[in-house]
Order: sequence, then C-alpha cells, then structure tokens
Amino acid sequence: MTSQFIELQLPLGQGVYGDIVTRKIIGVVDPIAGGLDGFDGQGRSAIYTNTDLVKEISPTDITPNVYRFKLTDPTQDEEIARKLETVFLENSMQATAIVTQLAEQREQDDAFNLLFQGFQGLGLIVGVAALGVISFRAVVERRRVIGMMKAMGYSRKMIQYQFLLESAVIAILGSIVGIGLGTLVSWNIVQEIRKTVEDLTFEMPWINLIGITAVTVLFALIATWVPARQASKIYPAEALTYE
Repeated sequence: MTSQFIELQLPLGQGVYGDIVTRKIIGVVDPIAGGLDGFDGQGRSAIYTNTDLVKEISPTDITPNVYRFKLTDPTQDEEIARKLETVFLENSMQATAIVTQLAEQREQDDAFNLLFQGFQGLGLIVGVAALGVISFRAVVERRRVIGMMKAMGYSRKMIQYQFLLESAVIAILGSIVGIGLGTLVSWNIVQEIRKTVEDLTFEMPWINLIGITAVTVLFALIATWVPARQASKIYPAEALTYE
C-alpha cells in the first residue's frame, strides 16, 4: 500500500493547520458496502477513528451536541438549515432539514412500492392468462361431459356460469393464499426490525388488498367468458359423437 496524506478538517479555531500526525490505516470501507454512511456526496468519505486522535490534533474539547428545533413554518426548513450553518460556521454546525429528509425518504419508499406493485401486476396478468388457457383446455377436454349435461337439461347459461364460477373460485383462492403468505413474510420482517426500531407498527392495507382481489377476479371472469360461451354453444349430438 502506497503512503497517502489524509487531511482532517476540524472546526474553525479548534486546530492548527499544518499539524501532522501519523496513524496506521487498518481498513477501507467501501461507501456502497457501508450504506453510504459518512459520505458527503462530494467525493469524500468520512474517516472512522478513536476520539483520542481528535484530542491530539485539537487543543479544544470537541463535544458533539445535537439540537432539535421546532419550526412554526416547516416548509422553510431547508432555508433555516442553511442559515444555521452560516451563522454557526465557526462551530462547524451541520443542520439537517428533517421534514425534507423524511419527504425524500418517503418518495424513495413510494418508488419501491410502485416497483413491487408493478411486479405484482405482471404476475396477475400471467395468472389471468393462465386461467384463460386452462378454461379453453377444459372446454376441449370436457366436451363430452358438457354434451351429457346439456342432454340432461342443462341450459346454456348454466354451462356458462359453471365455467365462470370455477374461474372465480380459483382466482379467489389464489388471492387468499398469496395474501396469506405475503402477510406472514411481512410480519416476520417487521418482528426482526422491531428489535432495533421502537414503536414500529404493522398495518395491513386492506383497501388495496380488497381492490386488487376484486380486479383479479374481474379479469379472470373476462378471460374465462369466451371459452365459457363456446362451451354453452356445444350441441349434445355433436359432443356425444366427438372423439
């Protein structure tokens, strides 16, 4: 490893520029692997060291303090944060607009949720298409049975409703199983996060789940309607002589 000089920037007035200390670097953490912790977004990363090094460089005691301010107008949080950093420049204050930070984090979470919902929609499309294919095959494979049922007095609507009911039951059961497994996995994840994050609650988006299930059943019925209609038009004589 080649020797490199690392500049430690202390608060103004709390150190002498040009002081040199020698320390051994025992490891370098990748910013991505570290979750970008300590990365300032300007190509510089934080240096993790013991507080004794800071005391050796700076004769002034540097005590980290955290202050939280409640604003009368939360929409001005970014501007007030910049003003605080300017006023307390000599103290190296780092002001964070919490409202804006939470809003940005919420936007990221919403983007991930939309991504997962997109994959969910793709899975629903594939599942509905599979139900349509199964219904078409059922009409072909059960042609003789359909003919016997019509010969026994079943009407066209009864045959059609039978296929639609089968498709609806499959869609509802599939949705229930999927929601149950997803809820179980989510619950376990929340329980693990609760070990480190307090006051974390687990809530079910019942309105979204009911809406998704209703849309799934509706599209399943639409995909099954064509083969169900074909099955209702089968004549008993043709079906019984079919080989």
